[in-house]
Amino acid sequence: MTDLPSSTMVTEEVTEQGLRVRTYRFPPRPDGSPPSERDIGVWRAGDDGPPTPPGFITARMQVPQPTAVSPTGLPAPRRRRHPFRWLRLGMTVFITLSIACVLALLTVQAIGPGRLIALVPLNSDDPLASSATTEPIAIGELSPADTILPSPTLDPASLLPSPIPTTAAPTQTIDFERTTNGLRLNGVEMLLVSGGSFEMGSSASLEESPPHQVSLAPYFIDRTEVTNSQWESCVSAGACTLPAQLTSFDGQPYYGRLEFADRPVIYVTWPQADAYCTWRAARLPTEADWEMAARWNPFDQSVSLYPWGNDWDPTRLNGCDASCALEDLTLMDRSLSDGYPQTAPVGRFPDGASPIGALDMAGNVAEWVADWFDAEYYGTSPPNNPAGPTSGRLRVVRGGGWNFAQNWATTTARSRFHPNTASAGIGLRCAISEQDLSLP
Repeated sequence: MTDLPSSTMVTEEVTEQGLRVRTYRFPPRPDGSPPSERDIGVWRAGDDGPPTPPGFITARMQVPQPTAVSPTGLPAPRRRRHPFRWLRLGMTVFITLSIACVLALLTVQAIGPGRLIALVPLNSDDPLASSATTEPIAIGELSPADTILPSPTLDPASLLPSPIPTTAAPTQTIDFERTTNGLRLNGVEMLLVSGGSFEMGSSASLEESPPHQVSLAPYFIDRTEVTNSQWESCVSAGACTLPAQLTSFDGQPYYGRLEFADRPVIYVTWPQADAYCTWRAARLPTEADWEMAARWNPFDQSVSLYPWGNDWDPTRLNGCDASCALEDLTLMDRSLSDGYPQTAPVGRFPDGASPIGALDMAGNVAEWVADWFDAEYYGTSPPNNPAGPTSGRLRVVRGGGWNFAQNWATTTARSRFHPNTASAGIGLRCAISEQDLSLP
C-alpha cells in the first residue's frame, strides 16, 4: 500500500451495521494539483463523510475485522462456505424426516395394527384423563383398546341429535316366541326385565352421582353380547357394514373366522351398533335399561355393585389378568389367568350373570348404549323411563371388558367415546320395549 502523506487526516467510525469504516482525507499534491485515489485498498471517493477542508478529497474504506490466528501463530485459513450449503441442509432435513417416518412405521408394526391411537374411557376424576383432544380422543387410566377414528375431528353436526336417515335400511319383520324367562326375537335370546323402580347411580364419582330412583316399563334385553356370526347375518342382509377392522387387537384374523363366530363383534362404531339393533327390529338399550339389567334383583328389589353381588371376584368375568394381551402391569391382575388374552366366547362366565341372567355385563367387551353423555344428567334426569340427553358429542359405553381395569367392571361405571370410535374392547347388545311387541 502506498505511504500516506503526513498531512493525511484519518478518522475511524463504526456504522449502524457494526462495520468499522476508516476515512482518509488527502491533501493536494506538492505541485498543487488535486489529490487522486491512492492504491491502498478498496477506496471510494466522495463527500459523504465529515466536512472536508477545501482542496482535500475524502476516501473511505471498510476495515477488515481482526484476522483469526491459529495456535501456531499463523493466520487461520479462511473458511469457505459450501456453494450448495442450502441444498445440503435441505437434504439433511429430508433424510432425518425419512428416518423418523420409517421408525414410526416399524413401531406400529411392532405393537400391532390399530394401536397407534389409544382410546379409553375419559373419567373426570382420573389423574391421567385428558381431553387434549381434544375429542374424539379421550385418554384415561385404562389401557388402550385398538381404535380407529374414521372422523378424527368433531363435526358440528355431532352436537345435534342423530339425524333421521332419508332411506330406510332393511329391517327384519318381528318374529318372536316366548321362553321361560323372556323371548326369542328373530332367533336371538332376550331376557325379560319386568320393570319397576330401582336405585340408579352411586356416589363413587361425579358422573355416577347422585344416586336416584328410576322407574322403567317392562322390556327385553339380549342375554349375551352380539356375536360375529349374528353381525354377519346383518351384513348379508345388506343392513350392516363390516367392522372397521377385521382382525383382533394383535392383528390376528378374527371377524369371519369360524373359530371366532361365537365371540363378541368388535371394532363397530355407535352408528353401526344402532343400525344392527334397528335391523333386528330392536334398539340399543338406554343407560337405565342397561344398569337395571346389570344390577337390579326383581325378587327383592335390591341392587348390587357387580352383576353377581357386592364383592369383587375376578373369576366371574373375562378381564385383564395374567393372560391379557395388553401386558400392562397397571391393569393386569396377575393373581390368575382365565386363558383368554382378549375376547372370550359370549356367556363363557355363567357365574358372573346378573340377577335376571344377563351375561358378560362386567367383562369381555364394554357395550354401546343409546344415550348421549352428560356428566350432570343424573341430577336432572326424569324419574320415569329416562332416555338420556337430547344431544351431545360423546356416546355412553357401559360395562367392563377384557382390556378394562377393575373399576370399570361395576354396574354403575359410565365411560364415553366419540360415536365414530371403533375399538377392540367395545361391542353391543340390543333391547326392545314390551310395548313394541304384540305379545299374546
